[in-house]
Amino acid sequence: MKEATENVDYDLPKLTKSKWSTYLAGMFFISFLLYFPISSQVESLMRKAMGSAPGCPISYQDIGFELFMPKVVVSKLSLPASCFGKPGAPIVMDNLYLYIRGINFAPFGPHFKVQTEFLKNPIEAFITLGFGTVAVNMDKTKIALPTISEFLPAGIKLAGDLNVDTLVKAQQRGIDELNLKVTSKNFALPAQNIMGFALSRLNIDNLLLMAKMGDDNVLKVSELIIGDADSPIRGNMRGTIRVNQRSPEASQLNLVGEVAFSQEFIDKYSIIGMVMNQFDKKDDFYQIQLGGTLAMPIPSSRKK
Repeated sequence: MKEATENVDYDLPKLTKSKWSTYLAGMFFISFLLYFPISSQVESLMRKAMGSAPGCPISYQDIGFELFMPKVVVSKLSLPASCFGKPGAPIVMDNLYLYIRGINFAPFGPHFKVQTEFLKNPIEAFITLGFGTVAVNMDKTKIALPTISEFLPAGIKLAGDLNVDTLVKAQQRGIDELNLKVTSKNFALPAQNIMGFALSRLNIDNLLLMAKMGDDNVLKVSELIIGDADSPIRGNMRGTIRVNQRSPEASQLNLVGEVAFSQEFIDKYSIIGMVMNQFDKKDDFYQIQLGGTLAMPIPSSRKK
């Protein structure tokens, strides 16, 4: 027995400096995940973040931590309808996964990759929970328009898919920075009745929206383009929207632009020509200004 013990090699494994560094870093990371109260820290940060949206009291059932692919799991995240300026039942996301990505510095705080499902749309984004600030970055997120019909003005139906790129920064008083780009190649209006017009399906196809907002609550729309030369309706607008963060539908519009209709569309809906004759016309485009609110836009002749 003594001889067997004497033959045991107690030397440490012969590892290079780089392998030792990797080993020690890995042990430190695992120890950090096991003993640092990540769930409670994230829960505290989330409570602060949830207060950043005025009139939108977000809640959840539970927050847990999983070591495999280190992540925080938020169960039954509930978004009240008031977050979207609507009455009705809240939207509940069964699970929201926050994969730990380290620390970010603008704003300073834990950085996560987020995966969840919102109204049957897979959502992937990056989020930083700073001290009093939340930053969310979404890249090439696809939203099926029929799934968000409940957020549209009553009676309005949309079809197709939106591709959304956005960066949002919010504090307790609400959103104070927003960069938004929305595109579509299959945008359409299903058959419906709009303002007394019984319309058949209109395949608009192209859609582009580019907008930016600072801490003044004014959304500057640099591009809003719908349709192309082959679309039944085409137009473009730009201007501003004074955003009401507590009641988005009450946001004030101040947009100017132009709109044109294909000959086939005019022949099929002759009343359109009668309605649009109140506006000045340049080439094939009617010159219009859009005021009122998001819930009730008011078109008028474009001011010269």
